Amino acid sequence: MKIGGLSLTIGNVLRSLNAATMLLCLISSFSPNPKHYLVIFFILYVVYWIDIFGINTTFKLLNNLSSIESLHQKVVDMKLQGTPSIAWKMVCYHYETRTRTVKKKDSEGRTYHTYETYQERVNTWYGSETFRFDTWSDMSPDTLNVEDHRYIRWKMEKTYDFADDYTRNSYNYQKSAFEEANKWRDAYHTFEETFNIEGFVERTISSSDGAFPWQMSMKVYLLTCIFLFELVYSVWLKELATPQNYRFHKVFQCHNNLRYAPVKQSEFLDN
Repeated sequence: MKIGGLSLTIGNVLRSLNAATMLLCLISSFSPNPKHYLVIFFILYVVYWIDIFGINTTFKLLNNLSSIESLHQKVVDMKLQGTPSIAWKMVCYHYETRTRTVKKKDSEGRTYHTYETYQERVNTWYGSETFRFDTWSDMSPDTLNVEDHRYIRWKMEKTYDFADDYTRNSYNYQKSAFEEANKWRDAYHTFEETFNIEGFVERTISSSDGAFPWQMSMKVYLLTCIFLFELVYSVWLKELATPQNYRFHKVFQCHNNLRYAPVKQSEFLDN
């Protein structure tokens, strides 16, 4: 759902609430007792900047401006030279019971201390392994869908597949062998898989002629962010640039999976 060009996603709703709360705290800071409002504002302001640099897509888009010609060339290079990889990571851990002192007050306002126990996670082992294959190919689209749009907001995606059942079985064997060989190291474990393509960038903006308005710059964006107008700027940018997707599709192939006995690459953590 959209209102005035702003998508009503959970992220945008939370950003709107955060900005509104900060403005209320600023207004309330002129009251006789401003200390608590200023503390809340400072905490929310830190969260606000963490979101800008780490989560929000606007910063990522403005960090990657290019002409459509240069973007097309980059896509061609990624198709030919963007080596794909699959990595698996495991962390083994257990929980230990800890004791801490807690300060409390009784019904008469007197302070006393008591003890309470809690569970704390302790990581004891970390290991990683990569999928070993012989060759890869690229099945991504040859062209970008630009139509007649001057500015385009690109969301680059990536996916992978296997050339045949032989390769798929090699992948499943290596993955399960790595997990089975190491999950016994402690009571619990987490398993994570990541797929990467060398040189992959998720967000970018292209221009048909390579030129961008002066407002579409990192300096202007950060200036608006300082004065809490980040959401307004993001709405303007999304109205100006048309959204498009492009998906890289890499295909792995193994010729002889007898070469791929699992090799342990691990790193032990101190308790």
